[in-house]
Amino acid sequence: RYVITHPAQPDLLIVVALDALSRQAYIFSYDLAAEQLDLRLQSPVWPSHALGFSPDGRWLVLTGSTPDQNNTRAPANSSTIYLHNIASHQTQTYISQFASSILTPMFDWSADSQWLVFIVDDRILSLVAPDFSYQWVFAHDEGNCMDVSWVN
Repeated sequence: RYVITHPAQPDLLIVVALDALSRQAYIFSYDLAAEQLDLRLQSPVWPSHALGFSPDGRWLVLTGSTPDQNNTRAPANSSTIYLHNIASHQTQTYISQFASSILTPMFDWSADSQWLVFIVDDRILSLVAPDFSYQWVFAHDEGNCMDVSWVN
């Protein structure tokens, strides 16, 4: 589908492949110098998924969907935030009920990459410190939340 370059390692490519028949997205890394291809993440396809890096480049973020328990090919009404540590190949997953649009980001990082904020629902946000597997989910009273932006 597309390829992006790691922001701090230009020889590391992230390849997004979509399988329309099985409705799966596959995220690979390809190390140009070592000529090594690694499967990093797999998720049921979400119509407007987002993929990005933490500011320090240690974490890869993917929004995907949670498969329906009765039919693993059909997406359920929730989305999943995948946080993948590129160095350790470890992935953390978080659930969101917010169906994001391609025009509105549903997550953002603090400048030091210590915190990720994402939308859980239109009045609920989640703060995650991925290095500590810590999550704080809280409601706000500021109206319907359609996108997030971290202000340092």
